[in-house]
Amino acid sequence: MEELGWKMVRNCGGLPLAIVVLGGILVTKHTAREWEMVHGNINSYMSKGIGVGQQHRGVSQVLALSYDDLPYELKRCFLYLGSFPEDSQINLEKLYQLWMAEDLVLLDDVGGEDTIMDVGERYLSELAQRYTVQLGVQEEDFSFGRFQNCSLHDRMREVCLSKNKEENFLNVFDFGKRKGTKPLDSSCSSSSSNAKVRRIVIHLGNEEDYKDDPRELVSNFEHVTTQGHLRSVLIFGDDRLIMDSHFKYLKVLTVLHLEGVKLVGFPKAVGKLIHLRYLNLRNCELQGKLSSSIGNLRCLQTLDLRDNYANLIIPNVLWKIKKLNTSIS
Repeated sequence: MEELGWKMVRNCGGLPLAIVVLGGILVTKHTAREWEMVHGNINSYMSKGIGVGQQHRGVSQVLALSYDDLPYELKRCFLYLGSFPEDSQINLEKLYQLWMAEDLVLLDDVGGEDTIMDVGERYLSELAQRYTVQLGVQEEDFSFGRFQNCSLHDRMREVCLSKNKEENFLNVFDFGKRKGTKPLDSSCSSSSSNAKVRRIVIHLGNEEDYKDDPRELVSNFEHVTTQGHLRSVLIFGDDRLIMDSHFKYLKVLTVLHLEGVKLVGFPKAVGKLIHLRYLNLRNCELQGKLSSSIGNLRCLQTLDLRDNYANLIIPNVLWKIKKLNTSIS
């Protein structure tokens, strides 16, 4: 096993990330035969020639192997991390709630006194043990689990996005222009592979990205959200105006994440999304009275209204939502 270990480490190109990820794979293997299989898999990946340049070719293969070695339920949870913006600190409470709404936590793993949140924490611990995610610093005053947040290393995020594209798990649209990327590739948006994707993630950028043509954002966003088969829409950005018409086609939506997106009033069409399980309106600058149509969301499990204006009035309709686990104002 020591000899096999040295051979595999040589494929890591001396980079610490690849070495610790390899360790995360091997820590679950307890026999020489299992180590031989990992070594053979690394050689097989190396022979495919995937990667940029000889220096990083082995690193790419080790990271890809770390994903393929994950159990089915952990693969889906890992892929979901690709939703969040680059270099972001992912809040664990939010992550577990999203996993729960997306049915990524297997009910067979919930037993005894465990809750779905407990299983979500266990999943993340397993991912961290394999070094596919990095856990945030523990805080003494943090009451939800042992850690506050997690993040993805840049190279691991590349693997995550690549696997998402291969498996049609989710699509990411980056409307920001500062990085030199096109707001939207319409040919990609209408492709057959895109028709199979049930989850989309939209990175809006900020005010500077659309100062030349503010209508461009509205046009691009409408194009993406006219896909009636979508189950999840996660939007990240700030200081953006979302129009009510954007939601009228999303009749089977179960997850809607609008945190940080500026809204002019509560979108009435959201009250018609009766299949919603997760609704995040945190820091959306809502004010006045929330629409009573929110009481129509009988499947809602999570509702986050934090960090809105202090004078936000919530109508007495939340009692109608029998499955609601979290209601925060």
